[in-house]
Amino acid sequence: MTKWIVTVLIGWVGIVTSAPGDQTPMPPKGADCSTLSPAMQQFAQQLTPGNQAVFCGKFTDAQRAQAMQVANQVDPSGKPLMSADQAVQKVAFDTGVAPLKTPGGCPVK
Repeated sequence: MTKWIVTVLIGWVGIVTSAPGDQTPMPPKGADCSTLSPAMQQFAQQLTPGNQAVFCGKFTDAQRAQAMQVANQVDPSGKPLMSADQAVQKVAFDTGVAPLKTPGGCPVK
């Protein structure tokens, strides 16, 4: 019972301490994007944490450039063909890069 209460309190504190509208993506541990070019760092900030970890931690510079190029493609009306996250997933799939595994999670019963 105590463990459950502590978990609920920690979750509540996390909700209270995050400011509304604070959408700054936080890279997961191991996703160090600081060594990338400014353009690649800016692109990485658009990604979900999982895709950011793949983009910064597993892709080569050529794969990063490819993902950025794919994300910048537009249809004849000027609408993007895919999001930055979709572009990273496409390049990862096309080049055989496995996504990073996240520890823990909830097992399916």
